[in-house]
Amino acid sequence: MNLRRTALALAFTAALASAPASLSAQNHDPEVVKEDVNTWADAMGASFAPGKWEGTTTIIEDGVAKPDETSTDCVKPGSLNPMFAELRSAFSMVVDNTDCTTKSGGAGSMALVLDCRRSDGGHMRFASQGTHTPTSVDWSIDITSDGPGAFGTSRMQLRARKLSDQC
Repeated sequence: MNLRRTALALAFTAALASAPASLSAQNHDPEVVKEDVNTWADAMGASFAPGKWEGTTTIIEDGVAKPDETSTDCVKPGSLNPMFAELRSAFSMVVDNTDCTTKSGGAGSMALVLDCRRSDGGHMRFASQGTHTPTSVDWSIDITSDGPGAFGTSRMQLRARKLSDQC
């Protein structure tokens, strides 16, 4: 369950670059878009309670599945903050340099759709959804892009379970 590697890959993808019914109305104002991203990042960080976690990550890029990766991580109080701060920064940079809209599930939700268009016609769509309990997380992300410099499509699925309160 290499959360840091997954988050950094997402941040890099975002820097280069189907919503659930429960999502709010689409937001277009850049400050509201950033607020939606921050609310989502807060929910993501809160979904992993401190303790020892095991997770399996599945990644599919342009229709090609990579081998599943299963690992364990120790989540300490606040240990995920730097990772989600990097995501906030990457998405903030994307919002500052493109025309983005969001649909957000609101506080506590793992649901976020970030849809961005560049002036050169390029397009990137990031869609996150998932569920969590104090002892499990089921999270998926779909990223698509097209236009100049497009990287295609990518899907990441993380299924994690808390093994213990102690690392």
